[in-house]
Amino acid sequence: MTRELCPICNSSNVLPTIHRDALVTMQNYVYHHANEAQDAKIGEFLLTICSQCGFAYNSCFDKKLMQYDENYNNSVPSRVFESYYQEIASFLYEEFPIKNGTVIDIGCGKGHFLRTLCAKYPDITGIGIDPSYERTVKDIDGEQKCYFIDDIFKADYVKQKPNLVICRHVIEHIYHPVVFLKQIHLALNKFQNIPVFIEVPDLKWILDNNAFWDFCYEHCNYFTADSLSHTLERAGFSVEKTYSAFNNQYLWLKSTTKSMPLTTYKGWKDTTDIIEHLKSYIEREKELIDKVRSTLLSIKEKQTIVIWGMSTKGVVFSNLLDPTNCLIDYCVDINTSKQYCFVPHTAHKIYPPEVLQSNSQNSFVIIVMNPNYLDEIKTKCRELSLDANFLDANMTQL
Repeated sequence: MTRELCPICNSSNVLPTIHRDALVTMQNYVYHHANEAQDAKIGEFLLTICSQCGFAYNSCFDKKLMQYDENYNNSVPSRVFESYYQEIASFLYEEFPIKNGTVIDIGCGKGHFLRTLCAKYPDITGIGIDPSYERTVKDIDGEQKCYFIDDIFKADYVKQKPNLVICRHVIEHIYHPVVFLKQIHLALNKFQNIPVFIEVPDLKWILDNNAFWDFCYEHCNYFTADSLSHTLERAGFSVEKTYSAFNNQYLWLKSTTKSMPLTTYKGWKDTTDIIEHLKSYIEREKELIDKVRSTLLSIKEKQTIVIWGMSTKGVVFSNLLDPTNCLIDYCVDINTSKQYCFVPHTAHKIYPPEVLQSNSQNSFVIIVMNPNYLDEIKTKCRELSLDANFLDANMTQL
């Protein structure tokens, strides 16, 4: 059953756009056996955009198909991403009153970012909440004052006034984002003016870069700076500023629990640009995908095809372009938790980069799923003495 009303503003003036008959529902779920991966759940995807507020969402999303537990892993153990974590940590420490304070990380995953923040600034106490957190350490993490709760967010977990609440790469996964954010607002309402930091992928970057592999089932919501601001405001937050980050792939938003007076609300911003942008993308998407498939078939005749980066982008790409597992030679990821596991649905095996060295006589074409990691990938290939040509996922030379 499709959702015919916008989840943010309840408008019925919505437009269906990008459609996929079947997408893997959880691209970051780790499968240790090929048969389990082949049986991974799939769901229908229909990106629908609201003409009133500009919010885009999968109107066919079925939350019953989702399962976030210890087998869910979207960690990125990369020097590039570690540097990005350091950048976020510095920003938070400079922009918010968290010195000698407490930071709550809602949807902290495995806790990597929160540990980075608390290691960089030891005066901070961190509390991470996430059902996929693996309880492999004590509640308090070594010398760092990091506490973890392996559960969904509940208001009861906010026992004392926090200096900052962060929610990174969470609300794009939430079926009712306004309801979820209202729960956070309500939990913080007993305190005054608590700052909240949000980070999500940016729909505009996906469209600007023809990134058809970035439309995934896990993300039931797709935000622009305007629609993200609208969403927070509908939940009672006062939005201060939005930022672009990670070479424009992500959006940051600063807000507080101090509600904006209704008399100052200026209404929805014009949505014409984002709707036209999306329509333009739809007109060229099939041709884009056909071109990539044709290029891969041509490469396959003479060279070895490697997909590097088996998180969201690599998993969706391999499912769209090689659903029968006969075109891509190697899927590579540096996340050790995913190595020698299998891509959901297609059951491509995921290898560490070192496996390529055993076939170093081959001429490799490496598809870099996220060009932000290009230099790091090239450095690794030089260490392994690989003869490699590098393309982005649109088959453009890097």
